[in-house]
Amino acid sequence: MNENGGKIMKKRQRIKTKVGLALLLVAALALAIVPIRAWAQDTDTDGDGFTDDQESTDIRLMDGTLISTDPNTPDLFVILVPASPSNLPANPLEFVSKPPAEGGLGVTTHEITAAQAGPDRTVSLDSPQKAVRITEDLHPEGIILGYASQGTPNDMDDAIIFTEHIKSYVESVYDPAAVPAGLIDTYIRHTIAHEIGHMTRLSVDYNRRFNGYHYKAGSEVIMEQAVKYTDKKGVITFYISTEYAEPSIQGVVLK
Repeated sequence: MNENGGKIMKKRQRIKTKVGLALLLVAALALAIVPIRAWAQDTDTDGDGFTDDQESTDIRLMDGTLISTDPNTPDLFVILVPASPSNLPANPLEFVSKPPAEGGLGVTTHEITAAQAGPDRTVSLDSPQKAVRITEDLHPEGIILGYASQGTPNDMDDAIIFTEHIKSYVESVYDPAAVPAGLIDTYIRHTIAHEIGHMTRLSVDYNRRFNGYHYKAGSEVIMEQAVKYTDKKGVITFYISTEYAEPSIQGVVLK
């Protein structure tokens, strides 16, 4: 009886072992399948913080607004906070959204309001990606025309653009009545693009001589330290850059 009982028990143990191995095999297959599936869902081809799945079905802002996007083209959401009255020109993000061949960052910019994003600048409930925020300030004096920290949209990235100071500075160089049409608007667009460059961590090396992550003033690229002008026998010329340097374009970071 003990012998037979022993055989029966061994047989049962073998059966249990086989079942256990089968269950382990199923579990292993499940573990192998699930990460692959999750990875596919999380693919972010254009590196903008939104998955391809999200961009293929539009981005739903925090207020419910749907924004059409393309998973093959990076998207940058920008909260513009204008002053009242405002000096912001039409198409204020023009220099940012141009294709790289024209000196832009090659990103699709989406101008939104503060009410369309979360209080922490989160764009959508479906993604942790944040917008950058640009606030217009009408203070007419000081030594800077704009300010932003070097980082990415997901850092503490808020910028201030002193549009009235830009205007008063240009008018202090020219006779106010002689300021060329569109010059101040171009200068404001340049300054917005410059600060967005800081907020997307463009690949400009830190240089203390140029006061931060800048190219030398007069380089005629958006990330130069300052815009230069010349006055030759009363003929004034501002050299306002409207293009990013090529290394900067390659180094844009959106998340």
